[in-house]
Amino acid sequence: MAALCAASIGATGCDKLGLGGDDSPTAPSGPPPAGSTIRYVPLGASDVSGYGSSVPCVPYTDCPNGTGYAFVAARQLRSQGYTVAVTNIGVPTAVISRRFQDLGRQYGKEIIGNLIDQEMPFIPSDSTLVTIFAGANDVNVITAALGAGAGGSDRTGYLDQQVRNFGDDYATLLSGIRAQARSARIVLLNVPNIAGMPFLFRHNVVPWHMLENTHVNFFTPEILQRVLERIFSGQAEVRVEPYAPVFPWAEGVQLYYHIRAVVELAP
Repeated sequence: MAALCAASIGATGCDKLGLGGDDSPTAPSGPPPAGSTIRYVPLGASDVSGYGSSVPCVPYTDCPNGTGYAFVAARQLRSQGYTVAVTNIGVPTAVISRRFQDLGRQYGKEIIGNLIDQEMPFIPSDSTLVTIFAGANDVNVITAALGAGAGGSDRTGYLDQQVRNFGDDYATLLSGIRAQARSARIVLLNVPNIAGMPFLFRHNVVPWHMLENTHVNFFTPEILQRVLERIFSGQAEVRVEPYAPVFPWAEGVQLYYHIRAVVELAP
């Protein structure tokens, strides 16, 4: 099961979000006013286009009938009276950064882009919603490296270093998004546990449970708190808290989440 980390980032104080003047609010800002326009940018890889769903979409195009999560979410918002414009800049095969892209190519993976270099700079400055799903392809890269002998006798140490690299790159990505689209709400979708996916077995990683470390460690509540506090040090209150909604995915499948992070910037 995956974890949802929702970072509500905007230049508003908590008392302006319908939460009163409480210094420790327990909810993120409410939805946009009914009938308003949502300019939505989903960042990710082939998941953005709905690869594997019944109606996948062509990258860089809107896809009103798509069955990937981005377009399902857009239709749901439109049914609630919002005007939704989707900017689909997801790059198939993408990983989070150049270092993971280079690592993947080193071990024979075809990776044509990354979120920091090929997606983040192209977020329109007037975007109001950005979602990020990153990490699944990065786990695939790490798995290929481990299967080819990376880390030698210290596979756990190698894996831990890759997890730290991922956290550093995620901080870079979030900072770039915030600079690119300062008024956007940012929703982070954490890495699900993909250790049991059949396409990874060919890498012969033993012991297999090591892959679960990426799921557990890419974003635990403590790591997410540290990453966000580093980005917003002295500028905002950061809260990581339990959260258990159902998020629509593709083809009628629902995913359940455990935590969210809420960041409220001072005015």
